[in-house]
Amino acid sequence: MEDSLSDLSQKLISKLEKEREKSFMFFNQLNSKDWHIKTYSEAAAWSVNDVLAHIVIAEESLGDLMKSIVTEGSGVSDDFDLKEFNERTVADIEVKDSSVLLEKFKKNRNKNIEMIKNFSDNDFKAVGSHPYFGEAEVSEMIKLMIIHINLHIRDIRRTIKGNNEKS
Repeated sequence: MEDSLSDLSQKLISKLEKEREKSFMFFNQLNSKDWHIKTYSEAAAWSVNDVLAHIVIAEESLGDLMKSIVTEGSGVSDDFDLKEFNERTVADIEVKDSSVLLEKFKKNRNKNIEMIKNFSDNDFKAVGSHPYFGEAEVSEMIKLMIIHINLHIRDIRRTIKGNNEKS
């Protein structure tokens, strides 16, 4: 990492890089049967593959959101419907192949890391409207990117374990 990056920037980038690799390793070790297991049973009933598609979309969307907050000082609109957005974008995603989705996740994460490397300390403090948390600093949104994926991976692990115990 460059010496010119602030301590906060270096810390966040390091976490994003480590989490990217852990996530990539987790998804790569899944077998073909695992990808079709229903992880969530809400309205959309997402499979593991759908959850990965959601992660890919969220990674890209959060990057765009943070860029918008830093450059324009905005965020999502007050009438933004996160549940509808998630269900629609996962249903509409054109790529369903898990290996392609994993590469897309990695590409999106790398793009976000490069963007974050250019953030100033003031950029990290910029506040905008997050679709889940409401008003939040960009630094908190970056932390959420890590937590978000980890929560989904935890749910996938539990679902796969429960499915294997039933077999």
